[in-house]
Amino acid sequence: EIAAKDMRRVLDLVHAVHENTTSTVLPQQVLAGVASLVGCDSACYVRLDPATEQVTILADEPFGSDIGRRPEFAQVVREHPVLHAYQAGLIAGNTSVALSDLADRNQLSRLRLYQDFQRPARIAEQLFSVVVTGRSRSTALAFHRGRRGVRARDRALADIFSRHLAHAERHRDQVGRLTAALHALTRHEEGLARARPLLDGLTARERDVVEHLAAGLTDREIAGSLGISPRTAGKHLQSIYAKLGVVNRASLIAALHRQR
Repeated sequence: EIAAKDMRRVLDLVHAVHENTTSTVLPQQVLAGVASLVGCDSACYVRLDPATEQVTILADEPFGSDIGRRPEFAQVVREHPVLHAYQAGLIAGNTSVALSDLADRNQLSRLRLYQDFQRPARIAEQLFSVVVTGRSRSTALAFHRGRRGVRARDRALADIFSRHLAHAERHRDQVGRLTAALHALTRHEEGLARARPLLDGLTARERDVVEHLAAGLTDREIAGSLGISPRTAGKHLQSIYAKLGVVNRASLIAALHRQR
């Protein structure tokens, strides 16, 4: 059973995630708060690449402490039972799974992953919560502790927070895409504004080329129609682009439509 004070702590952490304006989705202080809430010795936020089986540390608490930062970890991460379960589709998004759910002590002790990394780091148990799932990118929270077993309360808190973190990730991605689109639109509008007063500065031949281009003809078709070589048609186009302040056919056609 989750206590009311624990839910308030979760909500405070979720609020901090949404208020974060830096480039990091999960700020260090928030990860530290979640680690304390779940009751673990250390924690990390990772990106999983299902195709290459690479694990990238996005944040860890304490900072720089996670074994996944060591270069040689990439050679043994494929042994991880949680990675196998995730690739097999056995772990749903926003659902926690413990290392002890997937492997007993004997199975784990035979792995190089355990012998070279987990045992020296005194990691006896791990709790994983997949946050975002996708073909090319997935993220997960990983909590490490020195004793076996995970309480139902800890799993539930990890699941609740991971659901909110997934929402924050999707929101941040959407805002990023919209911001990039807005910047591109602004640059396009500025280009059009520069192009409009320059349309009358074209030569008669350049206006002929533009007329054919607007009709959808290729460079070779324009050349054939005007009785000039493709090379000459290309030179006319480069001159037109320079005069109108555009960079390609698409932006030129957009400028023409806007002028009309």
